[in-house]
Amino acid sequence: MYGSLAKLRRGTATWPLLSAFLLSGCGGGTGTVSGKVVFDGKPLPTGMISFHSKVGNKVVNNAAILNGSYSISNIPAGETDVTIKSVDPAKAASGSGAKASKEGGADARSAPKEGTSNYVPIPQRYSVPDQAGLTLTVTKGEQTFNVDLKP
Repeated sequence: MYGSLAKLRRGTATWPLLSAFLLSGCGGGTGTVSGKVVFDGKPLPTGMISFHSKVGNKVVNNAAILNGSYSISNIPAGETDVTIKSVDPAKAASGSGAKASKEGGADARSAPKEGTSNYVPIPQRYSVPDQAGLTLTVTKGEQTFNVDLKP
């Protein structure tokens, strides 16, 4: 009888700790982020912005940038690294462009056809999480994140 009572007491003490641990990773919620992306002072015509979550499963959420604007929802709240790629409309229309995730944002292949938008190459460093120098703490609800890229 005393052995069962000791096990019950240990189990009882473990549940609050286990519950606190499990809830700490699940309570962050998600956010919606929108904004403008400019390169050298001008709106980036076509591209992709990616939010590399540093929390939970560390998912990457992508959104198309069209005429310098983007919007994406369902990003896990918490710290993210942000990367940006410029997308050539001619390559995007042929299917070789990057595709946005189902979690949010439009498909980058829906960019305007060549001739209706100018491709603007940006430095490669902006597409690498540890080189881009762009971070955002995503919060629950809606927020704005504007990015001013430099040559």
